[in-house]
Amino acid sequence: MKAKYVFRNKSSIGLELHLNQKSITVIYIAGLAACLLGFNIFGIKDAVRGVDLNPEEIQRAFEEIKNAGAKIVESSFILEN
Repeated sequence: MKAKYVFRNKSSIGLELHLNQKSITVIYIAGLAACLLGFNIFGIKDAVRGVDLNPEEIQRAFEEIKNAGAKIVESSFILEN
């Protein structure tokens, strides 16, 4: 199930329970987030902007997300799927 949903609870356990209850298995994020809950995570590269970082640091952040198991995509990927 794909869902466009804003979750405001700061508890990762609460988020995991909520997503599992809704049968949500794919998550698109616009920001840096942990990829440790076993969901299919997509980081939306063109929806994120580094604040006071040089380009190498921003690229390194995306590499960390990718190494944690996320797929890095452009927003057009979401609109097409």
